Amino acid sequence: MSEPAAVPLGVRLKFLVIGLIAGGLLVYALRPTTASATPTAGGPLPVTKPAKTTPVAAVASDAGKAPVALVDGHAISLREVENTLLKQEGVQQLMTMLDEEFKRTNWERLGDHDILVQINSWRVNRVSVVAQLLKQKAGDAREDLIGIMLVRNALTKEGVVVDDALIATEVKRMEKRHYEGLEARKQPHMDFRAFIEQTQKVPFEQYIAQEGFRMGAGIRALVERRAAAQLTDAHLTEWFDRHIDRYRVQAAADISSIYIPFKTTKGPDGKDQVTQEEKDRLTSVMVQFHQAVFKRELSFERTFQIWGRPYEQNADAGGRLGLVNRDGSRPIKGARRVSQRAMDEAFAAQPPYPVLLSPVAAELGIDLLLVHARRAGKEPVFAELRAQLVADIVDSELADRTKRVLDDLRRAAVIDYRSLPTLISQRVADAGLSSALPDELPVDVPAEAPAP
Repeated sequence: MSEPAAVPLGVRLKFLVIGLIAGGLLVYALRPTTASATPTAGGPLPVTKPAKTTPVAAVASDAGKAPVALVDGHAISLREVENTLLKQEGVQQLMTMLDEEFKRTNWERLGDHDILVQINSWRVNRVSVVAQLLKQKAGDAREDLIGIMLVRNALTKEGVVVDDALIATEVKRMEKRHYEGLEARKQPHMDFRAFIEQTQKVPFEQYIAQEGFRMGAGIRALVERRAAAQLTDAHLTEWFDRHIDRYRVQAAADISSIYIPFKTTKGPDGKDQVTQEEKDRLTSVMVQFHQAVFKRELSFERTFQIWGRPYEQNADAGGRLGLVNRDGSRPIKGARRVSQRAMDEAFAAQPPYPVLLSPVAAELGIDLLLVHARRAGKEPVFAELRAQLVADIVDSELADRTKRVLDDLRRAAVIDYRSLPTLISQRVADAGLSSALPDELPVDVPAEAPAP
C-alpha cells in the first residue's frame, strides 16, 4: 500500500505563514538590468570611467545609509537595495529559512504558547496555528489516526512486527511497481529514490521512517496473510500457468561493463551514421583501456568512474551491472540492454572468475566486460513459488484487497466518536483565542463509520 503520508503540520504551517506574510509585502515587477553600450554611427564606443571607491574608514557608522551608487548626483543607499530585495525575494527567503527550521522542530515538545514565528509585534504560537488547523482538517486527521490505530492493533494481535526487513521488502515492492509503471506508460527511466524525494519533498530515509509508510507496510503484510489463507491451489495454479514466463529463471551472467557509444554524424541522407573512422577511433581507445586494466596500471572500477559512468547510470560505483540475462535484458526497467554479441562473449568465458574480456563492438558502441560468474537457467516449480504467487496476486489486486481488510478491521472495532465541534470550541476557549468558528465544521461521525 504505502500511500504518501498526510501533509505534516510543519508544511501546513509554512503555507499558513506564507498567506499571512505575503499580504503585507509588495513584489516589485521592475528589476534593474545591465544595459550594453551601443556605438553611435560613425563614432567610437563611449568610454565609461571607473567609479571612485570610498575608503572603508570613510564610510558612515550606519553602513545601511551608505550609497551603493550615485545617479546624476542622487544616492542609492544599501538600505534601499535591502528593501528592494526583501520586497522581491523576502517571502521566499523567509520560507526557505522557516522550512529548514521546521524540519528540525519536535512538535510534540512544544507548549501551547511557544512562539513559532514573530515579526515585529505580530506573533504566531503553536496553539493559534493548531486552532486554525483543527477547524479545517480535524476530521481528516482523526480518521487518519483511527486508521493507524486499527492497523497497529491488528498487527499486534496477529504478531506482525514492522521491522527493518519488512520495510526493506515494501521498498523493494514499491521500486518494482515504480519501474513497471514507467514502462507501461512509456515514460523515461527515473531513479526510484530520486522520484520519492522529488514528489514527497523529504529525504528518502525520512519518508520510509514516517508512521504512515510503516503502517502501509504493516497493512500490506496483513493483506498478504489473509490472501494466503483464502487463495486455493486452483486459483494459484491458474495464475501460475497464465504468468509462467514471469517465473522462469533465465541463464544470466554477473558482469561489470565499461560501455562507450559511437559518436554519430549526419550522412548524405541527413540520417545519423557511424563512420568507419569513428569505429576505428573508439576501438583504439577501448583497446588502450583493456591493456591498462589487464596490466593493472588502472583498475576496472576507476576506469569506469572516469569514462564509463556517463553512459551507464544503473551500475554500482565500480561498473557492476549484476546479473544480466542471456538475451542482454536486465532486471532494472529502463536499463541499457547489453548487446547479444557481448553476452555471447560473456557466456563463452570460462572460470576461474573474474575474467576480463577484450572489447566487444556492437551496432551502437563497445563494451569492455569483466565477467564475475554465470547462473544456469531454471524452469519454475509451482511448489517452490507458492509464497511468491500469493504476493503477486495481492499486488495485482492490492487496492481492493486493502480496502476489504480495512473495512473488516473497522467493522470489528468499537469506535466511540465524540463531538469535534464541541471539543474544538472548548480547546479554543481554553487557549484564550477567539471562539468564532467557521460555518462548516468537520462532520462528527463519518457516514461509513458505525454509530456507537
